[in-house]
Amino acid sequence: MADSTADIDRRLQEKVQEYNRKIVSALGCSRQDIFNREERPYLKPLPPQRLLDRKPVKTAIVDQRGYTAYQHDFYFVGADKSGTSVCCRETAGELEILDFKPLRPLASYPLPKTQSVSARRFKHRSQFSPEELYVTRTLSDFKRLAAQLPLFKELLVHIFEAVFSGQLPDMDKTSVCNYVLKLCTDYELFAPSIKEGLQTIIAKGCYENNFMRDVLAKAINKGPEQAEREAEEFIRSSAVRGADYYKGL
Repeated sequence: MADSTADIDRRLQEKVQEYNRKIVSALGCSRQDIFNREERPYLKPLPPQRLLDRKPVKTAIVDQRGYTAYQHDFYFVGADKSGTSVCCRETAGELEILDFKPLRPLASYPLPKTQSVSARRFKHRSQFSPEELYVTRTLSDFKRLAAQLPLFKELLVHIFEAVFSGQLPDMDKTSVCNYVLKLCTDYELFAPSIKEGLQTIIAKGCYENNFMRDVLAKAINKGPEQAEREAEEFIRSSAVRGADYYKGL
């Protein structure tokens, strides 16, 4: 009687080898001889890591926008892969996405450390379209673009830093900074008025979206002095509205 499963396995291996080495009278050779002659030359080496050691693989379909779903979030693979199957697996805190046939890497993303109530979309910045790059500009991007406008560089950098250090949502920060930058680029002929409008914004220390838009628009249309007077009126009326609101509580 066998003492362990290892003992059973050893005895079975011996019986298999004995069976394979036995000469088959109809063939004039053993099964082992046939294997060595006809099959062994076509064998390929095993992969360096056993597949059983890898994390489970999940198969998914790429949607029409080029994203595949994994654990309630969406990861960009490529619009050219829309409608195809991919394999997703976790390796060392990252999500690895592979083509289904053949198994070759397509993309990898760090897995988020926190769960979100709503689904999130992840995409490498290098794969962004020009429109996506425009609406996701960072403070570094705006500083780089401001350097291309030497007439306004210092003022723009000051305003951009103030906006990004404020409490606005990221999308609103990018939106207002894009507006200011575009105005300075498109209306460079009005440089003196725009420059004084930017100085008014900095002097008032108010970086609210509508306020900045009003000051710069009026600086172009009515001149910097009128814009500054209306900026003061805007801040004063905003403060009064705020006081009235608290009185009513």
